[in-house]
Amino acid sequence: MSSCPSFTSTLSSHIFPRKTKSIPVQAFEVKLDVNLTDLTKIGKSQKYTLSVDVEGGKLVVLKKSKDTQEDWHTFTHDKIRQLIKSQRVHNKLGIVFDKEKDKSQRKDFIFESTRKREAFCQLLQLMKNKHSKQDEPDMISVFIGTWNMGKWNM
Repeated sequence: MSSCPSFTSTLSSHIFPRKTKSIPVQAFEVKLDVNLTDLTKIGKSQKYTLSVDVEGGKLVVLKKSKDTQEDWHTFTHDKIRQLIKSQRVHNKLGIVFDKEKDKSQRKDFIFESTRKREAFCQLLQLMKNKHSKQDEPDMISVFIGTWNMGKWNM
């Protein structure tokens, strides 16, 4: 049984592309988490779209409104300081943005599901790693503590 070289090379070029594929812009429908301090905003639309452009290194936060005007802010990868996953509400995520010199702003968003929140976090991590000027990610230290169980034997 002989193999056809042209078929195999064509097949392998489709299975193993030589160029890395670019990641398309991903959009996530979220709601802004409203605290008691934001009671003045109740009644206004709290729906947002978070669009992650991994290749461009940007996060666009678009506020949806019933009016024709839309309000959006674009944050570059270096302006996204921290992601804070809520332990109580599994589909909630806090994002800390750098606004001005030595000032930051935190916004809490509610995703449709925990799975979508995790996908969003992974895309942001990928974006930050791709555009980072560091050779390797920062080192982190992990502390694991135990309780003194007294005279309990194992």
